[in-house]
Amino acid sequence: MVRRLLMMAGFLFVGAAATVNAQPQPLAEPQPGACNLTSTYPVVSVNPYTSTHQGGFPVATQTRGAVLHVQAQPGLTSEWLQRSVEASVVNGDCGFARDTRVNVNSAGDGFDVILSNPKEAAAHQIIRQAELLPQR
Repeated sequence: MVRRLLMMAGFLFVGAAATVNAQPQPLAEPQPGACNLTSTYPVVSVNPYTSTHQGGFPVATQTRGAVLHVQAQPGLTSEWLQRSVEASVVNGDCGFARDTRVNVNSAGDGFDVILSNPKEAAAHQIIRQAELLPQR
């Protein structure tokens, strides 16, 4: 009886130690020269990002950029995705202007990556470039 208890205690201790020492697998670092929106985080859909200006009637709608939906992956957080996409944009890897703003929001089964620019011409260029990205 004592022998069984000692064996069980030993197994529990080894199991607990293995659980404590287990580290989650880190996500891949953003690859320089590769657009992370195509290589690491595939885009599911692309839609225009617009805003409205409530200055009277009719309500003016302005194009601000694009919303790219990215499928969720194990271990992927909005903060990590934002860091990775910002690095790709700043490095010019995805073809977007370097002054493109990046914002990532959790959205249902994935994340919405909002690429925007206050200048309307630049916003339309973001949409054109985003639509060229391969989609699943």
